[in-house]
Amino acid sequence: MKFSLKINLIAGFCLSFVAKVSSAPEAQYDSLVAKGQRLFAQYQLAEAHKAFEKAHRLDRRARAALIGLGKIEVEWEKWGKADNRFQDVLKRDPNDLEANLYRGICYRENGKFKALLLRKWDFDNAAEKFNFVLGRDSSFQDTIYQLAVLERYRDHYEKAIQLGHTALRLRPDLSSSAVGLCRFYRYYLDHTGKEEAAKWLQAQTSPYARYALGEQYRLQRKFAEADSGFRALMAEEVVMNKQCVRLAHTRIYYEQGVAAAGQESFWNAVNAIASPADADFIFEEVKYILSDEELQHYRQLHEPRQWQEFFRIMWSRRDPTPAAGLNVRLAEHYRRLNYAEKHYAFDGVRTHFNNPDKLSYLKYPQAYKLNHEFNDKGLVYLRHGQADDTALNVGANSEPNESWRYFKTPASAELVFHFVIDEGAVGNNWRLTPLLNDPEMLEARLSWGTVYYRLLTASPVERMGVEQEMISASTKSVEIGFETDRHTWGKKTESLNASFYSAIFKGEEGRDVLELYYAIPVNELARGREPTANEAILEKGMVLRTLGYQEIHRSDRQVKLALPSHPQILHGLYIDGYRVSVPPDSYLVAFHARQIDVEPSRLAGYSGGIALPNFNRANFTVSDLVLAFEIEPASGEGVFVRNGLKIVPNPYKSFDRQKPVMLYFEIYHLKPEANGKTAFTIEYTVQLLEKKKGALGKIGGVFGGGAKSKISLSTEREGDSPTALEQIGLDLSKAEAGEFELTVTVKDRHAKKEAKAASRLTLN
Repeated sequence: MKFSLKINLIAGFCLSFVAKVSSAPEAQYDSLVAKGQRLFAQYQLAEAHKAFEKAHRLDRRARAALIGLGKIEVEWEKWGKADNRFQDVLKRDPNDLEANLYRGICYRENGKFKALLLRKWDFDNAAEKFNFVLGRDSSFQDTIYQLAVLERYRDHYEKAIQLGHTALRLRPDLSSSAVGLCRFYRYYLDHTGKEEAAKWLQAQTSPYARYALGEQYRLQRKFAEADSGFRALMAEEVVMNKQCVRLAHTRIYYEQGVAAAGQESFWNAVNAIASPADADFIFEEVKYILSDEELQHYRQLHEPRQWQEFFRIMWSRRDPTPAAGLNVRLAEHYRRLNYAEKHYAFDGVRTHFNNPDKLSYLKYPQAYKLNHEFNDKGLVYLRHGQADDTALNVGANSEPNESWRYFKTPASAELVFHFVIDEGAVGNNWRLTPLLNDPEMLEARLSWGTVYYRLLTASPVERMGVEQEMISASTKSVEIGFETDRHTWGKKTESLNASFYSAIFKGEEGRDVLELYYAIPVNELARGREPTANEAILEKGMVLRTLGYQEIHRSDRQVKLALPSHPQILHGLYIDGYRVSVPPDSYLVAFHARQIDVEPSRLAGYSGGIALPNFNRANFTVSDLVLAFEIEPASGEGVFVRNGLKIVPNPYKSFDRQKPVMLYFEIYHLKPEANGKTAFTIEYTVQLLEKKKGALGKIGGVFGGGAKSKISLSTEREGDSPTALEQIGLDLSKAEAGEFELTVTVKDRHAKKEAKAASRLTLN
């Protein structure tokens, strides 16, 4: 009996151990699949693929890992690999709807690259898979929409539209339904004769057909007819997503040059976002210029407020004059969209066979694959605008070619893009190529750099190295160019000579005070104008935002300046400033001044980050230095008044040596003695950094004639408060002309601490 019990216990233990061992891989599999699905939902595809691959290795036949891997490979457009995944699922369950749907997509996408008979075979297989799914569940995922895409590939545009309407009726919750339907209408317009399209659209009863008719008018530049139709649609209670109408109206306004109305229309669309489709309509307008980081972020959003904030931040980041009422970068984007629509449209098949980059040297970001409307010229143009220089040749033996060069700027590297229409391409299918080998093409670009001449004259031994040099440069241009975009000013804007600097002070109630000063020479405002002109008009503004682009302060107005008698015109400059009280933190600050009474208008501005220190901590410290033309007692308030002093700043920090350099600063948290008195020492040091070209040293002067390269002045002070307000006129008349650094060192004699502040200046 005891023996039998012992055997049973051992058997039971073994069974338990086997169960635990077998359940461990299953739990690990489930965990990896859950991780992959979570990462896929966040569009972190590479990480999700790794998780699904690990799960797949644990169980080669399990459905979830195969489906996950297949979906990611569909996103990566690896149609053959993806098809194998779904085929493996269908071997176990031929009725799996999701696997049938995705296998149909793989057939369709593979087929569009093939020759006519093979393409028909793949397209027929795709239709069979889609119809199999629809026969069992007519509203399964976006199957009807995918079938509509297939009909579009077959050039059956009316049928694609009909299926698009069915998809919208059955699955109005899917973004692809409304956005895709409008796209089908656009394909129809682009591939159908004007009269035939107008006649067919007028016979339809759907509000989307009326929208498409308005689009046809817009494309024909019949703006009055388009505007009338769009306004009627917006006013009526029709069953449609009106975002497409709002955005078409936006394009009309911008193309007509009515930027204010275009901007209002665009932001009306953003403010109307209430669903994924609402957001995706706007996304379709801006996707061409997104970075991969922005694209990744967008795909993780789920709420209307998040989408709205995404578009606001996106355009705030790109706006070169964010303090102005109009976002000029948004206006430029729509100008480029309208131009690209006319000149760079291409919705055909982009295959390996019509790609001049046969060895796939050029690597593109994710956003590149979202394009189905433009050729490569259009994508570069939408990001960077009109090229600074272009080159092409029209030799009888050369394929169509053109190169665009964007010059280096302080904010961007030089970019060069080479475009060709490959031997296997048709129509407007301009593609980027990493290498030009045709001698006639190279000769047309000799002024662009030595690589073209060296490649033209290279020996067979040298040629490979020079080719690799051009390929590397092209690869870098594509890498940078398709992750960035730039604003370009049109012929209506020139630069305006101006200078500025900022100063930060301790404010009240735990806040800081940021002061920004700028100056424009009066002769600059009068440049190129009639001698009798005695007035200038400036549009000026300043904006302060958090690092998350939340607006904290805005000032935006227009002023008329009587030349040269305006009270803010001093020392030959129009001097202006802004003052903002905010909590200590890091911010984004921007200002601009545009002279609008001249043609073309003239613009000066700045945009960047600024960190405001916490002066309210009990740390002994010094404010920024204000270099000024003059400092004198003042009564009342004014743009230059601070603590009872009129301080006229010198934003150029350039001074006549024969006049004193006026200086203002503040000292905080001095340590008082028991009697409340403070004691401190101030040392002013002026250090020569660079002698002005052509200047002769002064014999026996402070800085010249082999004398010291710096001078220091020290003074001892006492006060009745932990805060001291300091002003001084520095006599630098014996210094030679050049660039200097002024350093103020304050030593608290009671606390045995010191603090410093510094600023550069120029002496003439």
